[in-house]
Amino acid sequence: MFRDRDVNSSMFWILIGVFFCIGGLHYGIRRSGIPGPGFLPFVTGLILVALSVTLLGARLLKRKDRAGSIGEPMPRAQALRRILKALGALCLYVLILEPLGFLLTTFLFMVLALRLEPRRWTFILPAAIGATAFFFFLFKVLLRVPLPPGILGY
Repeated sequence: MFRDRDVNSSMFWILIGVFFCIGGLHYGIRRSGIPGPGFLPFVTGLILVALSVTLLGARLLKRKDRAGSIGEPMPRAQALRRILKALGALCLYVLILEPLGFLLTTFLFMVLALRLEPRRWTFILPAAIGATAFFFFLFKVLLRVPLPPGILGY
């Protein structure tokens, strides 16, 4: 079990999803007829739990079909480096979000995330701009979440 990355990651994300749901309930899912500050974390937690349980169930059923199979090993070398780079990019996002602001930080994060796989800049830049615009519209306009303005003032 400890060498099967699908089982391990499923268990990890189920736990994270449960924490998100608890946090969402703590902050309140609904206020005055509109989504409260805990709505998005709660829904995200539910989605994480649902997807993780689906992966775990599929993996466990697949394992029963093949007696003696231990599953795929944990990632090594190149895959592990990409995972660590993605985690580093997330940590950097958290550190620079407040001083640089949501728009610039999200754009830079998307560029870094998309560069983890070899892609052309003609794909990366429009995708990063589109994702940033989508998230800005979602959080600022639709959900009315105050976002850190940073150096751009938005």
